[in-house]
Order: sequence, then C-alpha cells, then structure tokens
Amino acid sequence: MTPSEIVSHIVTQLDSVAPKTSWGETSLFYNPGRRLPHGVYFCTIKDHDGANDRASHLNRAGVFRVAIGLSEPTSRSLTSSASTPNLLIF
Repeated sequence: MTPSEIVSHIVTQLDSVAPKTSWGETSLFYNPGRRLPHGVYFCTIKDHDGANDRASHLNRAGVFRVAIGLSEPTSRSLTSSASTPNLLIF
C-alpha cells in the first residue's frame, strides 16, 4: 500500500477520522461531531525526510513511516518487547 492508500483506507473504514496535511506529512485525527478544532491525533504518515528528521532516510523510493499511537496494553499484546512498550516497527 502507498501512504495515500493507507490514509484513504483508514478514513473510509473509521467514522469521525479527518486527515490533515502539514510539514509534508499527513496526520489523522479522531474528532466525532467535530467538537475540537482538529480532534485527537492518533496516526502520522510521512514519506520523506524533513528538517527535523533526516535519520530515518525516508527519501528512498517506496519507503515511508506510519506512526500509530497505541495504549501500553495494546502495544504489549502486539510485541513481547518490554523495553519499548509503545514502539512497533514492522
């Protein structure tokens, strides 16, 4: 999947999710009833290096990063690593 396909899939599958693009990345916000200016941020998709992040080397063809906020119990259920409970790398 491409970054735009991932955003499209999330937005069409989950109610009350709105994408916002800024600083060259797309962030997804949960905002039922549009009660908040943006909503609660839960995911970012970035497909290139920026001024504040060159270490990821995202400027390679077909490379991008998806960062998703997970609760600690959910993170622990998906990985056995106790040292980084809120970080998943696929």
